[in-house]
Order: sequence, then C-alpha cells, then structure tokens
Amino acid sequence: MKLLDRVADPHESIEFSLRGRGLLLGIAFLSIPLYFIFYPSNWLILFHWSWLSACWALVVLLSILRNIKWSPIYAGPILIVDTEGISGRGGVFDSAWKVSWDQIEKFEWGRNGLFLYKKNMKNWEVPIRQGGVGGPRLVQALNARLSAYASNKGDPQEEAA
Repeated sequence: MKLLDRVADPHESIEFSLRGRGLLLGIAFLSIPLYFIFYPSNWLILFHWSWLSACWALVVLLSILRNIKWSPIYAGPILIVDTEGISGRGGVFDSAWKVSWDQIEKFEWGRNGLFLYKKNMKNWEVPIRQGGVGGPRLVQALNARLSAYASNKGDPQEEAA
C-alpha cells in the first residue's frame, strides 16, 4: 500500500518526519575537526588552534544530533496522523500542536509548508503551519481522509463498530 493511500485511509496511523543529511555524512564531517583538535593547521584559519577545532566539532555534533530522531534536541519536523486527529512539531522554535478531526475545516499547501484551517476561524486568526513535510499530493490525501471522517461520522454502522 502506498504511503499516500495510507494517509487517506481513516483507520491508519502515520508519522512523517523529514530526515536531514545522512548519519554517515555527518560523521564524516565530524572527523575533520576531530583530526584538527590534535593536529592544528597553520594554513587553515578555521582549524588554526585546537580550541577552535573543538568548537567546530561541537557545532557539527549538534547539527548531527538535530537530525537524529532519538536525540533530545531533534528539530523535527514531525507530522502524526492518527484516528483521533493530527499533530505536529515543527522544530526547536515551533511549538507542538494537536487538532482533532472534527475541528479541521481543510488543508492547504503553500510555499512555507502544510497549512491547517480550523472550523469557524476568524479571518485574522493564523492557520496552523507545519513546515518541512508534505506537498500537494499529501494535502489531497489529508483532505480525502478528512472527508472520509466526516462521512463516517454520521454513519450509524461505523459508530456501532
């Protein structure tokens, strides 16, 4: 079953995450400043002193940890679609959010990511934005799931099950 078909299925739970660079590439970049900690370079200004190389190693290590899902400083973004609703976390600066299916009016895709519009929103209220995941096809699948949820909500057989 394709991923977008699973998103459109109202009985599936899906978690999206945007992966950054691969872990091997990050470790390769980490090895450069680690080398220059012990053997400082006289001709490379970025690694001229061992303490400066250690700072570069720390920056690269933090960049690696921001892209690993199990890390405590994982920056996301994460989008979780389940039977109760949809939730997300955009990263370090964006707070986590959760909205149930009966509160959602529609989904849209824009230049800055996925936009979620709540029902009865005022025109001055800002929609929930989730950057980094999605696209127009994901929005179609989410809107299909939303319409399936709305049609199943009124079905007495679905409520009895």
